[in-house]
Amino acid sequence: MRIIWKYSIFSILKVAAITLLIFSLLVMAVETFMRMDSIINGGYSFLTLFYSSFFSLSDYFIMLLSLALLFSTTYFYSNLSASNERLALYSSGYSKTSLTLPVIILAVLISLLFTFLNENVILNWKSEARKINETLFGLEGTSSANTITLFDEETGYIVYSPRYSESSKHLYSPIVIRTDDNSICERVEADYALYENGTWIFIDGSIARNGQISGFDEIILPDFSFSEDLFLEGRIDASLMSFSSSLDYLKRVKSVNESQYSRFLYDFLHRIAEPFTIFILMMIAILMNYSYKKNVLLFSLFESIVIALVYFVSDMVFSILASEEIVSAALAIVFPSLATIIIALLISEAGRRL
Repeated sequence: MRIIWKYSIFSILKVAAITLLIFSLLVMAVETFMRMDSIINGGYSFLTLFYSSFFSLSDYFIMLLSLALLFSTTYFYSNLSASNERLALYSSGYSKTSLTLPVIILAVLISLLFTFLNENVILNWKSEARKINETLFGLEGTSSANTITLFDEETGYIVYSPRYSESSKHLYSPIVIRTDDNSICERVEADYALYENGTWIFIDGSIARNGQISGFDEIILPDFSFSEDLFLEGRIDASLMSFSSSLDYLKRVKSVNESQYSRFLYDFLHRIAEPFTIFILMMIAILMNYSYKKNVLLFSLFESIVIALVYFVSDMVFSILASEEIVSAALAIVFPSLATIIIALLISEAGRRL
């Protein structure tokens, strides 16, 4: 049994690693080609180009890994059938479960691993990619944000600032208003606010409270707990904000902008569900039909390509529908998986009649 488990897992991982490398190189080549004008005009070195292209993979990595594992799992099972190894294993007393269980466990472990990595590694990878794009190609990055207005329903704080700089941690010319029962109870204006160790320190300003105005050199407002991520224009994006900041932003935006909340909720749910694409596609590969009488390997790989197209095209279409509020965020997340499973079952059933 241990031999079968090792053989199954290492065969799938080996082919997946090769496939992932090929896919990654293709994406890097496409990204480089799309920026060719900027590259020629900028006179960048090969090392800089490679560095930029590598970081551009951050937006596609889980998708590429999902495809690689779909193809490698399909190749493994179709190759077992094409070479009659499956029949030989069944004749030797091995059950279908002994061939599928290690792959199911592998799919679960990889999905859980990348759920963790997506929050702790890939998130930083994406942020670094935005900074590199801004530095090299002048694309939108996360170093600053302009015209910021935020509201905290729990504390009643409203904050306005014309600009925030991530590099200096400065929120310039902030105006903070605290409301209570729909009336203003406190107003603070400062030259700037400095973000240090999770706390906002307001520098050189004035505070109006109970009809009295007083100046200050430095002040910390109680309960003013806006996360830095909320002031980063490029990070008003569920794919770039930390998990806790995303939840915080969802709560805040729901109370002031229902339309923006719906779009952001979809992005947030999609980010959480994305690693489980690996599990879904690998399970579909396990359930696929491998009983074609001729050209098992060819038909199986063709089937996996169709399944991949169905999943990612439907995912793209429903992301657009969710952003336009035509369908709910939850439906947009669930439907591509259901549609892909149904299509896969229909193809498998049709394959049994060939």
